[in-house]
Amino acid sequence: MASMTTWQEVHEKFMEKYFSHLRTSRLREEITHFEQSEGELFHEAWGIFKQLIFECPHHSFEQELLYQFFYQGLTLNFQSRVDTAAGGAILNKTGDELREIYEGMLTNSIIPVTKWTNLRKP
Repeated sequence: MASMTTWQEVHEKFMEKYFSHLRTSRLREEITHFEQSEGELFHEAWGIFKQLIFECPHHSFEQELLYQFFYQGLTLNFQSRVDTAAGGAILNKTGDELREIYEGMLTNSIIPVTKWTNLRKP
């Protein structure tokens, strides 16, 4: 086995071993065709989507495109909520603006049901 003499060679060997073309292709497909499951809360969907991105750090998608994939995979109900939080259509938002909108929506999604049900008890 020949020794590696450049970082590029190390990178290529690492990618070959841990991120085969098949695995990369499958993960890119999951990212581009992400779908929120029925009954899944916003923060759950966001966590799953972020995990997909984490598992494929070399996806090569721009930040804005990633956040559009996420938006397109949301249920219509949550797409409407995002539009409201964005003050209109998200298409003219930057990646940073979209991330802020999504992260801001997490607070409302994570509130435990027990917190609200305790308020209803006599």
